[in-house]
Amino acid sequence: MRSSRFINVDNNVLIEYLYDDGDLISEPYNILINDKTNIRSFISTDDSDTNNDLYSTLYKIDPTSNRYSSIKFDPLVPNKIDNSLGFLQVKNFPSSIPIRYDTIKVHIPIDWVFDDYKGFHIRVYTFNFDESSQVDLSNYYFDITDVDHNYKMEYASPVNIINEKQWGKFLEIKFPSPTKVSDQRKDNVTKNNTINFNLTDGLGISKNAPVFIDFHYLNGSYISNDIKFYNLSPRVTMSFPQTPEFENMGVVIEKSNQGDFFLVYGTYNGSLGELNQFLNESYYTGNRYYLEYEIDLYEKGTKVNSQTYIVNEEFNKPIEYRPILKFSTTTAAIDVTLSLVDSVSGSKMTRKSSIGIIQEDVSKYSKSLSRIDIKKAIKKEVYNIKSIIQSNTSNDAFGTKPILVLEKLPFNLFSSEFNISTESNSVLFENKTWLGLNKTLVPIFPFDNILKFSIIEKSGDSQYPYDLTTIQNLKFTIKSDEKELNFDVYKDSDENQPEIGSVVFRVPLSKYKEIKKANLDGINSFYINGIDQYENRIIIYNGYFMTYDSPSNYRKMNSEFKDSQLIKKDSVFTKYTSKDVRKIDIRDIKQKGVSRSNPLLSKPIHSSLSKVGSLQIKDMTLRKSNSILQPILLWVLKKKSLSTLMGNDLKWIDNSSAIVSFDLYVKLDGSTTETKPTKETISQYKTLMSKNEESVKNEVFNTISNINISNWKKSEWPYFENIIYNMSSPIQIKSFNERILGGSYGEYESIDDSNRVYYAEEIIL
Repeated sequence: MRSSRFINVDNNVLIEYLYDDGDLISEPYNILINDKTNIRSFISTDDSDTNNDLYSTLYKIDPTSNRYSSIKFDPLVPNKIDNSLGFLQVKNFPSSIPIRYDTIKVHIPIDWVFDDYKGFHIRVYTFNFDESSQVDLSNYYFDITDVDHNYKMEYASPVNIINEKQWGKFLEIKFPSPTKVSDQRKDNVTKNNTINFNLTDGLGISKNAPVFIDFHYLNGSYISNDIKFYNLSPRVTMSFPQTPEFENMGVVIEKSNQGDFFLVYGTYNGSLGELNQFLNESYYTGNRYYLEYEIDLYEKGTKVNSQTYIVNEEFNKPIEYRPILKFSTTTAAIDVTLSLVDSVSGSKMTRKSSIGIIQEDVSKYSKSLSRIDIKKAIKKEVYNIKSIIQSNTSNDAFGTKPILVLEKLPFNLFSSEFNISTESNSVLFENKTWLGLNKTLVPIFPFDNILKFSIIEKSGDSQYPYDLTTIQNLKFTIKSDEKELNFDVYKDSDENQPEIGSVVFRVPLSKYKEIKKANLDGINSFYINGIDQYENRIIIYNGYFMTYDSPSNYRKMNSEFKDSQLIKKDSVFTKYTSKDVRKIDIRDIKQKGVSRSNPLLSKPIHSSLSKVGSLQIKDMTLRKSNSILQPILLWVLKKKSLSTLMGNDLKWIDNSSAIVSFDLYVKLDGSTTETKPTKETISQYKTLMSKNEESVKNEVFNTISNINISNWKKSEWPYFENIIYNMSSPIQIKSFNERILGGSYGEYESIDDSNRVYYAEEIIL
């Protein structure tokens, strides 16, 4: 396993600590002992590729002024320290058994040459077993003015983009992994002739102490007695764990079984769900992480495209990636780098994964795809073939032969089937009604839901099945500003016929709680959407959904049940089809006015209706109820027309030409109609969602201008009694006129209060 962690020293230096289980090295090595500081250091030989040799080592001279010196060597004996440095001793050891080496990479921008600095010094150390003293693993310096050092700086290809910055050069240092060195113990005793024993004089290094790194810039240098001295900047100290903090984290890229694309996701202990749980729990322990996926596409070994995805929520949702191959017709490859980023410090842990695309699959991801017209193709039955071994009936009594048993694939039962049209209005097609946009209500049951949609579209003056083969990545989506739930096409169903607009979605039981919560929060819209040939995600159809056990549905079912138990009787509605006052039966009129029991003239007021969720007037501001105990109700805004008086004098009393209109439903354009809305026409009306009539009242007067709150629906209508039944003199008529219009006697060509008195009627669709 290979993983990295990054820490920025400043804007121009990035330190990467690399753990790699595959980097095993066996080599001779040295132990440098400084008698002044009593610190022992691991040093590789000068022919090693680790850059961790004596010629790149500094030792401290003056801790107060941060003055260091390079090591002076004997001019006559190679690799021998000059006798003038008697306090520095080197012990040589033969090759060790193969052991893992850790790596430190110092990254710098490609155009940066250290400005006023001469280079840098980096010291890597940990503590011995009883943590009484420090043990150096590397003590490396890089001097840009030294030709023997310059060649060690390497160029990155391609340029690394980390923390939104390009790092084009790096220098690499390797040393034995502290965690593997500390494992060289048996029965709690350090093993003889091991790096652990020789580096610590038998004591061993600590398994618990982290790895520390001190970083200094080289401020300046001077030479004295053939020895080069350096003045160092104040140190910057950082630490890394001996083993990766997220050793069990990984990244997976695999082909999807839902289509020609790849799924990219992270894992923890081999599970995507555990990664999601781990990251969510880490939030409550004070750590805030997010995931960064960098996906690189290679064609013929050349990197041609790179995409970065940032995931800071819903960590268990895979990334759907579809490469577009423009040049290669043979092979291609996809590299994925997953970085776990600390939001506070910016440090990273990385994992890598790759997958190859073989020649047989390259055509699936070409930049130009040819659609096959299968409208006239003959559909074939699909069978499962199972081989069952049974006794042979031949002459060999012990012989067996395979017998083929054909089993047809199961047919999927649907929770619901819907015929829908992409037009705004519902249409009649093939003797069926196909519901237009926003006219379908989909019930979501608290189990697995299999939803089948048959879709048609308009072409010219006719309707045709919607060709879904032109759409990629088709989804059933429930979406709000804060939440998005996507459901893919249910591939296991043999009812998917995209060429004729038939598609099946599966909404699983596992998502029901999220859907129900969204519904209670006021989200009731769904979208069938996909990516068209121009790479735009388009909406094919949108409608409404309702969770089956929602309070509104319970109340509706309860109301329908109660209505079904009532004994139906004749009413004024059945007896009188006209609203002409002359045709009202005298038995329905009381001594002092109209009978309150007459449903033509009065409608009972619901006094205890309640519901939860969002309050909404069509084309108006969305409002939310704080209550979570009561359900919401659907209301339609209405105007109450008190009366329309025809004629210019009082003769209308004699010929009874007064017409009473009671229920005028308000449409979105402000017009009114006596036609009660239905499920198909409800979108044309001003609708409200609220708990009770009082809440509706507040919504109306807070949203619609020029309405006097005193003109809300009254519990009684004395005007009817006065003007229709008890008027016997012009004085009474004048009184009525003044009460309605606030004016004088005048003419009675039009006395109408319909624009002033409002109320709302509860609607059950």
